[in-house]
Amino acid sequence: GLQGRASSVELEANQRSRLRQLIRREIGSARLSPARLAQLSGISRSRLYRLFEADGGVAKVILAERLRAVRRALADPRDQRPIAHVAEAAGMPDPSTFGRAFRRDTGLSPGAYR
Repeated sequence: GLQGRASSVELEANQRSRLRQLIRREIGSARLSPARLAQLSGISRSRLYRLFEADGGVAKVILAERLRAVRRALADPRDQRPIAHVAEAAGMPDPSTFGRAFRRDTGLSPGAYR
């Protein structure tokens, strides 16, 4: 009934939250992929995809978390690391892939954003 559905919605919200925490913890690894996340979390890939379907998929969520980490670092005046180092620390070692994703996300180059 309704109670069962409510608790499954809660369970999914908790799982999503725990998975996002895991993504943030592992963000520096360029190897963090949906498959790796499934492995680390012990959740099947198909379950992962279902959990993040509404967010556009697992890979999109991982990318969004990577870009969030970069934006936060670039917005911090105390963080003077070169942009390439900031991107690499967020698991995005390829400058051109990073630059395109960042521009798509913010409408600005990383340098202009900073």
